[in-house]
Amino acid sequence: EEVKTLLVRDKTLYAAAEGGVFALDTATGVLRWRVAGGDLVEFTPESAEVYVMRPKSFAVLDAATGRDRRSFGLNERSVLRAWSGGVAYISWRDRLSAFEVATGKKRWERRLDSGIGSVIIRDDSLFVTTVGVNLIGETPKTGYVYRLDPTTGKGA
Repeated sequence: EEVKTLLVRDKTLYAAAEGGVFALDTATGVLRWRVAGGDLVEFTPESAEVYVMRPKSFAVLDAATGRDRRSFGLNERSVLRAWSGGVAYISWRDRLSAFEVATGKKRWERRLDSGIGSVIIRDDSLFVTTVGVNLIGETPKTGYVYRLDPTTGKGA
């Protein structure tokens, strides 16, 4: 299996592979838990939670057991684009949404001119490219770069 993501915290290695998400003891290599499906996103040591993107949901797992603590449904093929301060920025086609991970509540949703390319958070702004924008210094062929307020989704 190809490993997509690795995180190491508190003597545990968390990994996502095509077969699911799992946790291994770093000293012994013993499997602590494994859950089917999903892609590892983040680990929060203060709350001992592991965040996982699944094909139609975003799940919060107990880091010690791998059991679901909570999850919220998403559209098929949603993609996690950015993460900051307990908020997940998730796209689906031409829409970008902000979700509070603690509650699953959608803060906002914004429809853009075309499919979402890249999303980064810098200096209290959310920068979003739509498909076709090349940020390597070439002239954009199609698409746009948006600067949004990460708390409201409105243009900054």
